[in-house]
Amino acid sequence: MSATSSLPQQKPERSQSVFAPGNVHSPDKTDPTTISVHMDSHLDDPRRRYGMAQLLRCIGLRTSFENSSEPVIYIGSDITVGQKAALWIEADPGSFPLDAPPQTADIQDIPVLFRARPPAVLVHGNRVEFDLALATWYWLTLYHERYTARRDSHGRVPVSASLLSTSGWKNRPPVLRYAELVSHRLETRGVERKPIARWPFGARYAVALSHDVDLPERPSRGAALLKELILGKRSRRESYWALRAELKARGIYESLFAPASDRSEWNFPTICDLELRHGCRSAFYFAVVGRHEGHPCDITYDVTQRRYSDLFRRLTRGGWEVGLHAAYLTKSSRPEFKRQIHRLQARTPNAVQGVRHHFLQVDHADPTRSLLAHADSGLIYDTSIGFNDGPGFRAGTALPYQPYDPTRETCREFVEIPMSITDTYFPKRDRKAAADLVVRHLQTVRSLNGVGVLNWHVGHWDTDPGWHAGYEAACEFLSLDSGVWIATPAQIARWWLYGEIPDHAAAHSDGHPIGGITGRVRRKLGRILKPSQHSAQIDARTIPTEKRSRPRPDDLELRYWRPGDTEAINAMYNELDPRLRTETRLKGYEPRTTARWNWEFGSNKELCPDGPGYAVAFHHGRVVGIQAYIPIELQHNGRIIRSGKIEDILIHPDYRGMGVADDLAQLLIRRATQNDFSALWVFTSTAESLLGRNGFQTVAPFDVMQTCLSSTAPPAESDVVVRELGMPDERCDDFAAEFGRQIGGITEHLSSKFLRWRINDNPLAEYAAFAALDKGRVVGISAFKLDDHRKTGYVSELAVTAHASDSFKHLADGLLRPGLDLFQSRGYRHAEARPSGEHPYNLALRTALASHGFSEVATHNPAKLMVRPIGEGSTSMLDPSCWRLSELMREY
Repeated sequence: MSATSSLPQQKPERSQSVFAPGNVHSPDKTDPTTISVHMDSHLDDPRRRYGMAQLLRCIGLRTSFENSSEPVIYIGSDITVGQKAALWIEADPGSFPLDAPPQTADIQDIPVLFRARPPAVLVHGNRVEFDLALATWYWLTLYHERYTARRDSHGRVPVSASLLSTSGWKNRPPVLRYAELVSHRLETRGVERKPIARWPFGARYAVALSHDVDLPERPSRGAALLKELILGKRSRRESYWALRAELKARGIYESLFAPASDRSEWNFPTICDLELRHGCRSAFYFAVVGRHEGHPCDITYDVTQRRYSDLFRRLTRGGWEVGLHAAYLTKSSRPEFKRQIHRLQARTPNAVQGVRHHFLQVDHADPTRSLLAHADSGLIYDTSIGFNDGPGFRAGTALPYQPYDPTRETCREFVEIPMSITDTYFPKRDRKAAADLVVRHLQTVRSLNGVGVLNWHVGHWDTDPGWHAGYEAACEFLSLDSGVWIATPAQIARWWLYGEIPDHAAAHSDGHPIGGITGRVRRKLGRILKPSQHSAQIDARTIPTEKRSRPRPDDLELRYWRPGDTEAINAMYNELDPRLRTETRLKGYEPRTTARWNWEFGSNKELCPDGPGYAVAFHHGRVVGIQAYIPIELQHNGRIIRSGKIEDILIHPDYRGMGVADDLAQLLIRRATQNDFSALWVFTSTAESLLGRNGFQTVAPFDVMQTCLSSTAPPAESDVVVRELGMPDERCDDFAAEFGRQIGGITEHLSSKFLRWRINDNPLAEYAAFAALDKGRVVGISAFKLDDHRKTGYVSELAVTAHASDSFKHLADGLLRPGLDLFQSRGYRHAEARPSGEHPYNLALRTALASHGFSEVATHNPAKLMVRPIGEGSTSMLDPSCWRLSELMREY
């Protein structure tokens, strides 16, 4: 799915100017997303630069700090410069309170901080007599909390004691008001702007649902009380009545027999079932430090137990996120934060991307210090900045922000997503009051066009019905609001940092339920032992299927391809596929023919003796759904294996929501198993939800490197003998075997048959291929795709044997040069390569490409490699450092 407005084109780099996220290029003054800012030298410091960059990011604009006589925004006191600027911030260093508690006032409906005397009038034309940039830094670093004396027993600032609450700004975040003022002044002065969309899919606001896992398994007292009653260790009367109360409260099964994962506190099935019904996904934060090695407030469960590994696998496969719940003493490095990440990462199938602190125990003296430690550990977000006893926006903003780092000259690739409300604020018994409170909070977030982060604790749903009712009300409210983007915190962080659009279907459709065999036992015994109003559990051992929101016709036929089906398949493909492509992809689009279909799917009868790996859905004689794989031989540590590359996932709109896609996927998996395939794999940015439900796991995103051909520097003279590769012969077979054996991991089997199929016989694209020769022996191969429509050339393949007489870089340079020269001769503007993954070969290839001017670029909604091992499979297939990826595997 495409974004509805412009996106950030680059990730922030550390070599960039101060606190200007997204500015990895030298911005042109005509760039409508970049605003030039000039500061007087006595006011120019990292704090103001940071504050100004974050303010402009709130309204979707980038920042360029430069010395200019005509800037868009000017911070200083020179009247000749100020009058020319669209916004003139006349900052007085002596008027801002940094060494004492601030005074507050509302001036022209703007929250203002001052030392002794507020400005009489805040805005005069284009001039603002208040230091907006420094005030933004002041709020986002929580500097104002240094002067808050009243704190609770854990050192946290209560919401009633915060400066926001005492000033009446709890639901009016000051930073957002400053951003609105800047936006209004730029609009009034007619500044050309093309802001980055605040949220994807045209959403008005965003919400992240999350859960702190503090008490998921409360130990049962039933067995201990029964033992006391029988052995008479204390008064039998006391034991009897205590046991009776326990049985009445929890039932016979749960009190005496239930394992930890089948007790009422193990709320994961109930929570996930509720979210599935409302089209939501959430994040669960698990702790890895128990009170025996930490603090008495730390948790009592052990994530090394197998039930947690199974739970993590089911959660991540279903689209939920698993994050870290940092220990109580993490702020004092007890234990070290990186150690906690490694403990959790060792047990989760997906990378841990975010954290929330237990009891919100960030460094109270300087919370930013904790956030920067998380950035150093490789995480991309934190969501600990919030109040534990009420709703509100503790950092003065209802949007994500990048923390201030005074030691570096850029914002970090890390974002704080402030927690806005938690269940500990809600009444435990009053269900209606709890529901009303959470709905009012979501309405506030909606009015601010901000992000709301809801935090509910696992383990309290049966004992605290008010908390349960509040969460149900939140899910129902969100499911009925078409203006909200419901996403996991990791998805929000990646959007805010890189403009990456997550799979919309994954965020709003069904996936793996959470449950197990104990859930079935409990349902069977529940009516006899203890009925529960919140016991809706789903068996995750059944084959996962798409939620069928519409009934499927009885005469819908799902089967494999048969002779005579190809024309009907192409008719459906040509009817729907152009609608799904962007304008860029439509240029040069040609309808698919029978010859092209046969080339893609029917040309390799050796690997598919039972027929093409193509599943089809028919209704009333026409094709309404297709899904297929292309058979491709790979080398896995020198051994040739069979695999299938998933293609042609397409369901007619009138037949979506019937479970057709899942059933077609199961047919393909069955066919691949029959043909002794080792894996199915795919590059996708739109079908992650569907594939995840059917056993595929995300291995790595697809990286892209680009260079401007006009600036490509010529390499040094090379004596590498390079010849154009005409018809590949047995020398390519010898090269393929040696290449696969030497680099290890997984790569294409670059045999002569494979190269002829992909390059010489390809009806979809024009290619040029070259071979490096050493005494007549092939020691390197390069392939280049020519795209006259986009005026872009693609480095599709660059494979070099490590044992060749010339060095790797020497050979790579020799093989790259003829392709780049060919691109320039055709007048192409750019060249692109995709050496993705963490394989050592591709890491070296990136360096070789960089010497020719290639640099990594961020792409909108990048494709990801997803893999499903067949049968027992191989765990190494899910290791990103195992895949030697190339553009040749990405597209034709």
